[in-house]
Amino acid sequence: MTIYGIDHGNANTGIAKGIEVINMATPYRTVKTAEIKDFFAKEKVNENFLFVIGLPISMSGRYSSQTFNAIDFGVNIKKNYNSKVYFMDERMTSQVQFSETKGKVNSKKVKQHKDVNAGVIILNKYFENKNSAVELIFEEPSDIKLNNSCKEILIKDVCYDTEYLKDKNFFVYAKNPYVFWYYFSRGIKSTTILSDFENNFDCIISSEEIKYIKK
Repeated sequence: MTIYGIDHGNANTGIAKGIEVINMATPYRTVKTAEIKDFFAKEKVNENFLFVIGLPISMSGRYSSQTFNAIDFGVNIKKNYNSKVYFMDERMTSQVQFSETKGKVNSKKVKQHKDVNAGVIILNKYFENKNSAVELIFEEPSDIKLNNSCKEILIKDVCYDTEYLKDKNFFVYAKNPYVFWYYFSRGIKSTTILSDFENNFDCIISSEEIKYIKK
């Protein structure tokens, strides 16, 4: 199995290659993101490849448009090549890179190789603690019907058919990267912080179940 560590960026994508037998990542390529499909074609990417993609998350734990771009990159890989895709929290990657190169490499060289080096750090984090990686799993949206008593709705980390949310006042908690991607791609905001919510909910949708709350 070929394992790639990916630092996805709008302009460039840093790629590290993993040696699973010894759990070690090595620098491989920095590729222009616009040319990544051509690179994957040359590499003959298929279902036997495994991708570990860095997930940009704020220090407070919030997702953003950058998070969406990284997840969307992973979604396209899984759709096009049927490869396994995992996400690793990439917080502190820049700080780790700085501490590892401080006093050893001049700043110009660090900047030249920062993308591929970030890929190495992401993949090494995966090797060090595979349980902390989140596998990308596609989910079918739930279509459980809401009853008319639901006025204030919390959708808790599950994909829900947005057709049933028309004219509803709803809020989305999305920690699962795919769930976040699902709503963001439909123009629906979400949060990873439950304390962001101040509403008293009539019902909570989670794990394909609806919990009705009596007031």
